[in-house]
Amino acid sequence: MNTLTNWMENSEVGFWLVGIGGLLLILLIRSAVKSILDRIINRENTQLFVTTLVNWVSIFAVAIFLFTYFSRISFMYQTLFVFGDTQITLVLILTILFALLLSIKLSNVLREYLLPSVYNKYNLDKGLRSSLNRLIHYIVVH
Repeated sequence: MNTLTNWMENSEVGFWLVGIGGLLLILLIRSAVKSILDRIINRENTQLFVTTLVNWVSIFAVAIFLFTYFSRISFMYQTLFVFGDTQITLVLILTILFALLLSIKLSNVLREYLLPSVYNKYNLDKGLRSSLNRLIHYIVVH
């Protein structure tokens, strides 16, 4: 067992096999969770929401896995260019993109699933709803 672990850690082929295996494991877990939830949930709107949630969690799990697993590769930290005093690396670019995508998705989830029930509860008109949606988006993303 110790020899297999050493081979996977020190071999380039082993490195890639573990990486592909990790991706396949995440996709397998996603498929199992989705099929279980599809059998449990009967309402179409709720099923659509849960499917969207499972898909996005899967995408972020893959992104985090790739980000952490491949962070051991040296080119991830090589300076691409310098902007002022900041060294721009691939890790920095991926981190910014990941944070931006996560904040946009959070804003969309809030505006599509949470806020409409609040708007309906207080009978807010379309103009005020639109203004509040835009305000929430700006607060979350910026």
